[in-house]
Amino acid sequence: MIPFGKAKVVREGKNLSIITYGALVQRSIVAAKQAEQEGISVEIVDLRSLVPYDWNAIVATVKKTNRVIVAHEDALSFGYGAEVAARISSELFEHLDAPVRRVCALDTFVAYAPQLEDVILPQVTDRLASSADPIRCNTVVYCSVSRYFRSVTQTSPKKLSSSFPRTVIRLQSPFE
Repeated sequence: MIPFGKAKVVREGKNLSIITYGALVQRSIVAAKQAEQEGISVEIVDLRSLVPYDWNAIVATVKKTNRVIVAHEDALSFGYGAEVAARISSELFEHLDAPVRRVCALDTFVAYAPQLEDVILPQVTDRLASSADPIRCNTVVYCSVSRYFRSVTQTSPKKLSSSFPRTVIRLQSPFE
């Protein structure tokens, strides 16, 4: 029986964390094995349950690797992955060396036909849609891991915000 609110570290790593659940756990394992051939050590955390989810496991992996990809089959907008990524960006910002990225399904309804499902949902065999944006919806988890890691490790902190236009910016509250 799977305990509620208790994540499992499926694969140990030190360079990058993939936080995922469901079908993308296996796809992330395949991607991590491919990334390992390039010298990228990927840790995979399977959330296993979403309500509640294991925030302590997320904190531990973010502090360990300082880089995160949230991989999920939900749409980019308004899904669990968006919530997890937002909370990491908000509460663990000082531990991040790069912006949190998401690998997810397209912002559309999931089709019934298997051929269309393969286009909409993230697949290991998909090709990277745009080299300018290293992590886009419906991209290869492996290509995302590889390009994301290379781009954040070869970019100076000053260039980081221009490399990632969606970098989280912490605003000063007028009440602080």
